[in-house]
Amino acid sequence: MRNLPSIPGICNLPERLYKFYRFDPQFNESRLKGEIYLPNALQFNDPLDCRIDVQNNTQDKVDKFGLEWLDHKLRELNFRGKYYREDVGTKLLKDDREMVQLVWQKQLERMGILCLTPEIDNILMWGYYTDNKGFCIEYDTENLIHDLVISYVNALDYDITQHLYEKREYKIDPYLIKSYDLLENQLEIAAHYANLFSDKDIELITNDWLRNQEHENIEKKKNFLKNILCQRMGADSIRYDAERHTNPPKLFLDKSKESIISKYYRKNSIWRHEKEFRITCSLGGMKLLKLNKNIIKSIHLGCYMDRFSMLQIAYLLYEQRLTDIPVFRMYKNNKQGLSKVAVDLTKLKRPFDKIDKEMDAVFASHP
Repeated sequence: MRNLPSIPGICNLPERLYKFYRFDPQFNESRLKGEIYLPNALQFNDPLDCRIDVQNNTQDKVDKFGLEWLDHKLRELNFRGKYYREDVGTKLLKDDREMVQLVWQKQLERMGILCLTPEIDNILMWGYYTDNKGFCIEYDTENLIHDLVISYVNALDYDITQHLYEKREYKIDPYLIKSYDLLENQLEIAAHYANLFSDKDIELITNDWLRNQEHENIEKKKNFLKNILCQRMGADSIRYDAERHTNPPKLFLDKSKESIISKYYRKNSIWRHEKEFRITCSLGGMKLLKLNKNIIKSIHLGCYMDRFSMLQIAYLLYEQRLTDIPVFRMYKNNKQGLSKVAVDLTKLKRPFDKIDKEMDAVFASHP
């Protein structure tokens, strides 16, 4: 278990975090493997979440960092072609509102957001997201952050990886790098995370561009991982006060923590019951990240999950060799709430090739 420091901005997370899922034969196996999909805000059920007006601060940024900074930002947002980026940049500097909205749309599309909660017995969450027939996974928060970075790097496309490594100098230790994007406390974060990634983690990298850099030493690749963590990821709780904040956030983040909170960590107070924590991954929107299945600490089944669905979950756990993970079932207690009880799956932990042929046929007909 990694002993990660609790620093606001990256690991300001509780020890236990849960994700609720509907029972879906198409995705159950992926989720129990530890795979996590990062939606963007445009896919959320709340039409107001992150979909706000922004202030165009392009001129201020260009005055401070130059046109090369703007070209880097637009390239990361998938504006392809230097002349096209120059045209987009010109319109931003002229405060063309349509172009400002297009760039903001691109930012939303490419920001992956993992939504989690610290409560397993939240009745509304079970009802909203599982119909009480699905399941909830408890994640190992410490290892979750580590594995998200590795998987995120593996999911980056070839051109963006090369751009970040060479042009943005992510091969340099983040504590030394001259960066546009580090928030006010992220140099401190970089120092605390100096030993988070080991030489063995480099062996887990499958990113094509990085794997082709055999001449680069391991320290540079570890610096790349650390820069991804410090410059491309964030973690914090939601502020449920959006209706009281009428000043639009800036199109491009500044150095303050409030800058990113205003864009991605603020919701209407009507959602307060969710007690949501978020992990944000810039350039990670709509990506399926393949994490180590050992990030799963426990599994909780909805109080209305039928026995056949429970059996399918047990089968998948056996298939993934996760039969030692604690499994609980929620039930309605006498206080108008939910409690949990351990589920005895010992009868289903024996080799499945010994289960009768009728059961094999059932599983075959319900993939």
